[in-house]
Amino acid sequence: MGLFPSANDFKAGKGVEKDAPRKTGIGRFFELVGRDMNGMFLANLLTCIGFAPVICLVYIGFLQNSLPVMLGSAAVGGLQECTIPSCAHCATRRAIGG
Repeated sequence: MGLFPSANDFKAGKGVEKDAPRKTGIGRFFELVGRDMNGMFLANLLTCIGFAPVICLVYIGFLQNSLPVMLGSAAVGGLQECTIPSCAHCATRRAIGG
């Protein structure tokens, strides 16, 4: 199974019984978290990977006491902030079916 599932990735199975009661409370919470954790983890991982260059540039600027490097990396981070978290937000919503 790749990053984006296709119709061939799902197998026909027994399914859910029609008269099965819906779980409530902590059982429902862990059911949803267990089902959706993979998609949420991947969305957060992609966000962290996207910000790694900015973090590295800020750290290098800090070590060199270089204000232009730090300001440049902050500008790059500001530009990325507009795109990467919104993609993570979309991926998270897609993962939980929203």
